[in-house]
Amino acid sequence: LSCIGTSSATVNGVDAPVLYTSSGQVSIVIPQAGPIVAAATRDAGSHDASIHWMCNGVEIGSIDVPLATAAPALYTLAGNGTGQALMLNQDYTLNSPGNAAKRGSYVSFFGTGFGSLGLAGLDGLRRLTSTVTASVGGVAALVVYAGETPGFTQALQQIVVQIPDNAATGIAQPIVVTADGVATPYGVMFAIQ
Repeated sequence: LSCIGTSSATVNGVDAPVLYTSSGQVSIVIPQAGPIVAAATRDAGSHDASIHWMCNGVEIGSIDVPLATAAPALYTLAGNGTGQALMLNQDYTLNSPGNAAKRGSYVSFFGTGFGSLGLAGLDGLRRLTSTVTASVGGVAALVVYAGETPGFTQALQQIVVQIPDNAATGIAQPIVVTADGVATPYGVMFAIQ
Protein backbone atom coordinates (compact mmCIF):
# COMPACT_ATOMS: atom_id res chain seq x y z
CA LEU A 1 0.00 0.00 0.00
CA SER A 2 1.37 3.39 -0.86
CA CYS A 3 -0.08 6.84 -0.50
CA ILE A 4 1.05 10.20 -1.70
CA GLY A 5 -0.69 12.53 0.67
CA THR A 6 -2.31 11.94 4.04
CA SER A 7 -2.49 8.36 5.34
CA SER A 8 -4.95 7.33 8.03
CA ALA A 9 -6.28 4.11 9.51
CA THR A 10 -9.15 2.83 11.62
CA VAL A 11 -9.49 -0.32 13.71
CA ASN A 12 -13.11 -1.41 14.21
CA GLY A 13 -14.10 2.15 13.32
CA VAL A 14 -11.74 3.83 15.82
CA ASP A 15 -8.98 6.10 14.50
CA ALA A 16 -5.56 4.46 14.85
CA PRO A 17 -2.31 6.46 14.96
CA VAL A 18 -0.19 5.84 11.86
CA LEU A 19 3.50 5.55 12.79
CA TYR A 20 4.83 5.29 9.23
CA THR A 21 4.03 4.03 5.76
CA SER A 22 6.16 2.59 2.97
CA SER A 23 5.43 0.93 -0.36
CA GLY A 24 4.82 -2.43 1.33
CA GLN A 25 3.95 -1.64 4.92
CA VAL A 26 1.74 0.49 7.10
CA SER A 27 2.61 0.59 10.81
CA ILE A 28 -0.15 1.64 13.21
CA VAL A 29 -0.88 1.59 16.94
CA ILE A 30 -3.94 -0.47 17.84
CA PRO A 31 -6.18 1.84 19.91
CA GLN A 32 -7.00 0.51 23.36
CA ALA A 33 -10.41 2.07 23.85
CA GLY A 34 -14.00 1.70 22.81
CA PRO A 35 -15.28 -1.13 20.63
CA ILE A 36 -11.82 -2.65 20.14
CA VAL A 37 -11.31 -3.55 23.79
CA ALA A 38 -14.97 -4.53 24.18
CA ALA A 39 -14.65 -6.93 21.23
CA ALA A 40 -11.38 -8.36 22.51
CA THR A 41 -12.64 -9.03 26.03
CA ARG A 42 -16.08 -10.28 24.96
CA ASP A 43 -14.68 -13.40 23.31
CA ALA A 44 -12.33 -14.73 26.00
CA GLY A 45 -9.34 -12.64 25.03
CA SER A 46 -9.42 -12.53 21.26
CA HIS A 47 -11.51 -11.27 18.36
CA ASP A 48 -10.98 -10.14 14.81
CA ALA A 49 -10.11 -6.51 14.29
CA SER A 50 -11.10 -4.92 11.01
CA ILE A 51 -8.33 -2.55 9.91
CA HIS A 52 -8.97 -0.04 7.11
CA TRP A 53 -6.33 2.17 5.46
CA MET A 54 -7.17 5.46 3.80
CA CYS A 55 -5.22 7.78 1.53
CA ASN A 56 -6.52 11.33 1.42
CA GLY A 57 -9.79 10.06 2.92
CA VAL A 58 -10.33 7.28 0.34
CA GLU A 59 -10.09 3.65 1.48
CA ILE A 60 -7.21 1.85 -0.25
CA GLY A 61 -7.17 -1.42 1.68
CA SER A 62 -8.51 -3.45 4.57
CA ILE A 63 -7.76 -6.64 6.43
CA ASP A 64 -9.24 -8.61 9.33
CA VAL A 65 -6.66 -9.74 11.89
CA PRO A 66 -6.91 -11.59 15.20
CA LEU A 67 -6.85 -9.31 18.21
CA ALA A 68 -5.75 -10.44 21.67
CA THR A 69 -5.75 -8.60 24.98
CA ALA A 70 -2.01 -9.35 25.29
CA ALA A 71 0.69 -10.64 22.92
CA PRO A 72 3.88 -9.41 24.60
CA ALA A 73 7.31 -9.27 23.01
CA LEU A 74 10.61 -7.69 24.02
CA TYR A 75 12.75 -5.62 21.66
CA THR A 76 16.23 -6.88 20.82
CA LEU A 77 19.30 -5.19 19.37
CA ALA A 78 19.07 -7.36 16.23
CA GLY A 79 15.45 -6.30 15.75
CA ASN A 80 14.29 -9.90 15.23
CA GLY A 81 13.04 -10.72 18.75
CA THR A 82 15.95 -12.97 19.74
CA GLY A 83 19.41 -12.43 21.17
CA GLN A 84 20.60 -9.44 23.17
CA ALA A 85 17.71 -7.50 24.72
CA LEU A 86 17.35 -3.81 23.92
CA MET A 87 17.57 -2.70 27.53
CA LEU A 88 19.20 -0.29 29.94
CA ASN A 89 21.22 -1.03 33.05
CA GLN A 90 20.46 0.84 36.28
CA ASP A 91 22.91 3.61 35.24
CA TYR A 92 20.98 4.04 31.93
CA THR A 93 23.78 2.54 29.84
CA LEU A 94 23.01 -0.09 27.21
CA ASN A 95 23.38 -3.64 28.52
CA SER A 96 25.88 -5.77 26.56
CA PRO A 97 28.34 -8.60 27.21
CA GLY A 98 30.96 -5.92 27.94
CA ASN A 99 28.59 -3.89 30.12
CA ALA A 100 26.71 -6.40 32.25
CA ALA A 101 24.11 -5.52 34.87
CA LYS A 102 24.81 -6.32 38.51
CA ARG A 103 22.70 -8.75 40.53
CA GLY A 104 20.30 -6.80 42.74
CA SER A 105 20.24 -3.82 40.35
CA TYR A 106 17.24 -2.49 38.46
CA VAL A 107 17.11 -2.79 34.67
CA SER A 108 14.67 -1.54 32.03
CA PHE A 109 13.40 -3.74 29.21
CA PHE A 110 11.36 -2.38 26.32
CA GLY A 111 8.61 -4.19 24.50
CA THR A 112 5.16 -4.05 23.02
CA GLY A 113 1.89 -5.95 23.18
CA PHE A 114 1.62 -6.12 26.98
CA GLY A 115 -2.00 -4.90 26.96
CA SER A 116 -3.95 -1.82 27.87
CA LEU A 117 -2.73 1.11 29.92
CA GLY A 118 -4.69 2.46 32.86
CA LEU A 119 -5.26 6.08 33.80
CA ALA A 120 -2.25 8.22 34.69
CA GLY A 121 -1.06 7.94 38.29
CA LEU A 122 0.11 10.79 40.51
CA ASP A 123 3.47 10.67 38.71
CA GLY A 124 1.72 11.19 35.35
CA LEU A 125 2.59 7.71 34.08
CA ARG A 126 0.09 5.18 32.78
CA ARG A 127 0.69 1.64 34.01
CA LEU A 128 -0.36 -1.60 32.36
CA THR A 129 -3.67 -2.99 33.56
CA SER A 130 -2.46 -6.56 33.06
CA THR A 131 -0.57 -8.51 35.70
CA VAL A 132 3.10 -8.47 34.65
CA THR A 133 5.69 -10.95 35.96
CA ALA A 134 9.28 -11.68 34.98
CA SER A 135 11.91 -14.37 35.37
CA VAL A 136 15.65 -14.18 34.84
CA GLY A 137 17.22 -17.54 34.03
CA GLY A 138 14.14 -19.21 35.47
CA VAL A 139 14.35 -17.26 38.76
CA ALA A 140 11.37 -15.02 39.59
CA ALA A 141 12.27 -11.33 39.42
CA LEU A 142 10.52 -8.38 41.04
CA VAL A 143 8.71 -6.15 38.53
CA VAL A 144 8.75 -2.62 39.97
CA TYR A 145 7.22 -0.81 36.97
CA ALA A 146 5.29 -1.91 33.91
CA GLY A 147 3.76 0.79 31.76
CA GLU A 148 4.26 3.44 29.17
CA THR A 149 7.72 4.65 28.24
CA PRO A 150 7.71 8.41 28.93
CA GLY A 151 7.89 10.49 25.75
CA PHE A 152 6.98 7.66 23.36
CA THR A 153 3.85 6.18 21.79
CA GLN A 154 1.62 3.97 23.95
CA ALA A 155 2.83 0.99 21.89
CA LEU A 156 6.28 1.15 23.53
CA GLN A 157 6.12 -0.28 27.01
CA GLN A 158 8.85 -0.24 29.66
CA ILE A 159 9.28 -3.06 32.16
CA VAL A 160 11.60 -2.31 35.10
CA VAL A 161 12.85 -5.42 36.88
CA GLN A 162 15.14 -5.99 39.86
CA ILE A 163 17.63 -8.73 39.02
CA PRO A 164 17.43 -11.38 41.73
CA ASP A 165 20.48 -11.71 44.01
CA ASN A 166 20.51 -15.45 43.23
CA ALA A 167 20.32 -15.05 39.43
CA ALA A 168 23.02 -16.79 37.44
CA THR A 169 25.75 -14.64 35.94
CA GLY A 170 26.94 -14.68 32.35
CA ILE A 171 26.65 -12.87 29.03
CA ALA A 172 23.45 -14.59 27.85
CA GLN A 173 20.95 -14.95 30.69
CA PRO A 174 17.35 -15.45 29.49
CA ILE A 175 14.58 -12.99 30.36
CA VAL A 176 10.91 -13.95 30.08
CA VAL A 177 8.15 -11.46 30.88
CA THR A 178 4.46 -12.37 31.08
CA ALA A 179 1.33 -10.25 30.77
CA ASP A 180 -1.76 -11.92 32.23
CA GLY A 181 -0.04 -15.28 31.86
CA VAL A 182 1.03 -14.81 28.22
CA ALA A 183 4.83 -15.05 27.96
CA THR A 184 7.21 -13.19 25.69
CA PRO A 185 8.89 -15.44 23.12
CA TYR A 186 11.90 -17.35 24.43
CA GLY A 187 15.35 -16.40 23.15
CA VAL A 188 15.87 -12.90 24.56
CA MET A 189 19.04 -12.65 26.63
CA PHE A 190 21.07 -10.12 28.59
CA ALA A 191 24.34 -9.94 30.50
CA ILE A 192 24.59 -10.21 34.30
CA GLN A 193 27.76 -9.94 36.39
